[in-house]
Amino acid sequence: MQTKLKAPEDSGFNEESPNNVHEESRVLESQQATFLEKVRVPIIVALIGAAATITAVILRDCSTLTAPSTDGDFAYLVRVHARDTDEPISNAEVTIEVGGKAPLDDITDTSGLARIFIDSSYVGEPGVLVVRATGYETHRQHIDLKKGALPDVVMLDPAS
Repeated sequence: MQTKLKAPEDSGFNEESPNNVHEESRVLESQQATFLEKVRVPIIVALIGAAATITAVILRDCSTLTAPSTDGDFAYLVRVHARDTDEPISNAEVTIEVGGKAPLDDITDTSGLARIFIDSSYVGEPGVLVVRATGYETHRQHIDLKKGALPDVVMLDPAS
């Protein structure tokens, strides 16, 4: 003997339940679509605003990385040689000290050449040119940072 189970009336289950499930699913999908349509535009606007802010910060921070102004700037090239042999000295430290400012420096290459960029904020200032190399006396010379007024060659004496 088969007994047919009857669901309680408040369960919401009836013979049309499969259709109700599909209908509820369609209603839920419709509600989700409506919700997405409502929040899509504000989310896109927020993302565009965030991207614009990030871009502005990056561009502001990168502005200090742009090429320096060429008004008064120049590159100082100096050769360092041994006084006794006139041979170039590689790996010599060439430093320009300017009161109250960061020192400018470079290391000579295998041909004894150092290249130091002189920013316009240094131009016309008094300074001290210091050249050091292993096995040689330190060279110190008072200079004015003006294009054409700096020594082209520095001769180092052997250390005693």
